Amino acid sequence: NTGAFAVATENLLDVTMMKSLFEIVAYDNLCSCLDLSHFVLRGREDVFEALPEHCRVCGVHLKDGMYGEPGVRPLGEGSCRAGELLAALKREGYDWGRCSSENRYTEPVFGPDALYALRRDAEYVRQAFL
Repeated sequence: NTGAFAVATENLLDVTMMKSLFEIVAYDNLCSCLDLSHFVLRGREDVFEALPEHCRVCGVHLKDGMYGEPGVRPLGEGSCRAGELLAALKREGYDWGRCSSENRYTEPVFGPDALYALRRDAEYVRQAFL
């Protein structure tokens, strides 16, 4: 019995390795914590396409950025295709039980008010799920 305890792995592996990890470990409480930036910035788009088939999603890390610089752009303004990925998660029925922002809001690109930047990203996510 695993109860409410979950063990999450981020999407740093390619799809074959993610599938193997889930098969080898074979625990019901192993799940994926998806990091939006890994799909594009780390070349793991193949994992995103295979998620419904291979991986249970239990959390999402929200951040955007440029290649080689994750977390340094407001959601939707970087290379991560955040809007497209959020829409795909919505289509797959993700319930947003665990979602955390990982943008670096003290970076100059976010402006002088880090809380405003965080609220802007939160609104971006809310709009994606209307």
